[in-house]
Amino acid sequence: MSRRAPLVLAPRERLIFALDAAGGDQALAWVDRLGDSVQFYKIGMELLASGDYFTVLDELARRDKRVFVDLKFFDIPATVAGVVRGLSRWPVTFCTIHGWHAGMMQAAAEAEPWLPKRPESME
Repeated sequence: MSRRAPLVLAPRERLIFALDAAGGDQALAWVDRLGDSVQFYKIGMELLASGDYFTVLDELARRDKRVFVDLKFFDIPATVAGVVRGLSRWPVTFCTIHGWHAGMMQAAAEAEPWLPKRPESME
């Protein structure tokens, strides 16, 4: 298995703001309010349930913000890999894989180059 270098974040990207908002208007109001002081946002399930998830994701991408998709994927390996591949349409930096199942984790890691490979300590 090939190894990738760890993702290096610039100091100003190390703060990840949890954009836990009930809807897109509220989420984008926070992004406007925080301006250039925040470069990295986590978007999760509450925003997904609002129906505005991908609108906000598109807007964060338009504003050159980094995105952490926190939807806690847990399914069979092929499904998790498909979701990770689907996320490659957006500039997603991180996503959560929920739980530990070697096949699921491996499928996610192999699905897209933006995910880090499994550390040697997990082999």
